[in-house]
Amino acid sequence: MLLRTIQKLFLITMLALGSNANALVINFDSLDGSGPITNGYSGLNWSNFWSLRGSDIPNSGYAAGVVSFPNIAFNAYGDPASFSSTAQFTFVSAYFTAAFTNGLQITVSGSNGGVQLYTTTFSVSNTAPTLTTFNWSGITALRFTTNLNQQFALDNLCLDGSCGTGPSAADTQSSVRYQTSQLRSAFNTQTVAANFALNYDCNVFDVKGMCISAGRRSIYHD
Repeated sequence: MLLRTIQKLFLITMLALGSNANALVINFDSLDGSGPITNGYSGLNWSNFWSLRGSDIPNSGYAAGVVSFPNIAFNAYGDPASFSSTAQFTFVSAYFTAAFTNGLQITVSGSNGGVQLYTTTFSVSNTAPTLTTFNWSGITALRFTTNLNQQFALDNLCLDGSCGTGPSAADTQSSVRYQTSQLRSAFNTQTVAANFALNYDCNVFDVKGMCISAGRRSIYHD
C-alpha cells in the first residue's frame, strides 16, 4: 500500500511539472539596466519596449509595478510599443501599472499576420500592479497604446501554458526536482525493505506450504 502511495505521489508530481512545461514567464530581470529591449530576447522581436530597474525611479509606478525584482518593461516616451513572433502563441496574462497617472487606460491588440483578432482597453493604477488575463490564442503580434500617450510598467508577461500567480517556473522546477529525489529515496528504501521481508528466513516450507519465522530486536542503553 505504501509503495503504491509513493508511486502515485511521484506520478502526480511529474504531471504537475508537465502542466507548466510550455509556459513562458518574461520578467525582464536578466536585462542589464535601462535601454531598449533588443530583438531575440525571449525569442521575440521588440519595438519601443525598454527595460528599467524599478527602484531607480522611486515613488513612481515603475517602482510600484515591480512584480519580480528588479526590472520592469515600459513603453518608451509613452509611444505605442509592440512585440511579435514568427510562430503563433497564446497571450495569457501580464501585470500592468501606470507610470505616473492613476487610471491610465491601456489598449492592447492582438493580431496574426497583420489581421487584428483581439482588442481590449482597461484602466490601471499607479500604486500597485494590476494582473490582467487575456488568454488570446493563435496570435503572432501584440501592440500596446495608452490614452494619454504616457508610460506604463509591464512585468511577468505570461505566454502559453498556465503561468499562475505563485512562484516562478524556475523555483517550481527546483522544488519539484527536490521532491522527486525525496520520493525516489523513500521508494527505494521501501523496495529494499519489501524484498528483504519477502525472503526473510523462508527457505524451508512444510508440506502445507507454510513458513513461519520469528525475530527479536534488542535496544541497549548506557
